[in-house]
Amino acid sequence: MPRLVGNKSNVAISTGVAVVLLVVIGLLVEYFGVIDLVPNFGRKTRSAIEEVHLVSKS
Repeated sequence: MPRLVGNKSNVAISTGVAVVLLVVIGLLVEYFGVIDLVPNFGRKTRSAIEEVHLVSKS
């Protein structure tokens, strides 16, 4: 068995994966209308948060 003592972890791969995940999560949040950073991007219907907010006001 190889000895793993002293081997360094690859921070570049971990950082790249983290950045890709953050971008994907950001795009999904924007698409579903939770945030609105890019006008006219995403679904045209109301988000679930708006639906709950509108129902609670009634």
